[in-house]
Amino acid sequence: MAIVLDVSPSGAVASYTDLVTELRDLQDNAAYDVDVIARAIRKAEAYFLRRLRVADMEVSATLAVTDDTAALPTDLREIRSVVWLQNGYEYPLDNMSLSGLVGAYGTTAAASGGRPVAYAREGNTLRFAPSSSGTLRLVYYADITPLTDAFPTNWLLQAAPDLYIAGAQYYLCRRERDDTGAQMALSEANAILDAMQAQAAFKAGGNMIPQGITQVGRIRA
Repeated sequence: MAIVLDVSPSGAVASYTDLVTELRDLQDNAAYDVDVIARAIRKAEAYFLRRLRVADMEVSATLAVTDDTAALPTDLREIRSVVWLQNGYEYPLDNMSLSGLVGAYGTTAAASGGRPVAYAREGNTLRFAPSSSGTLRLVYYADITPLTDAFPTNWLLQAAPDLYIAGAQYYLCRRERDDTGAQMALSEANAILDAMQAQAAFKAGGNMIPQGITQVGRIRA
């Protein structure tokens, strides 16, 4: 039976290779199939992405808007805020459903020198209304870079190697029909995720999810 306990010394799991070694040790099998371990790690990363929203995931990008659309970054997981940049000022835009945006504005174009006031996501693009061209700043939660031999580390492994261990171990234990080990690993992973979320909320001074910012101000130099 696999025992799910994080007894690794600090810094011992600092790379993908270290993680594979640790998981093999927990399975008490130094030759455990690395492809199976890799699949378990991919499943764990998918689980983390469904639960985790912390500042380390936040990315800011400047996007060009042509007419009324802008292409979204390929690593986007969830939008935090969309701010229109114009004449040295920043204007937070309202988030609407696509049907609501079309129903409210149709194909209306912004007046000369005007700007959009709302946006909606349509697949891998953003649509804006009233229609306009310009520049925006997008703040979003980005996907975690998957661990592989080619990409042996990422911010999450550096911040919480015990989370990676517990998450991957859960899927390995399920594969081995080790219900006790799987439950222990899942409980540990969820406890770590909850702690990370609580810490992120504390640092942010409250809820990490934006609540519709409407203040307008000049961009800081």
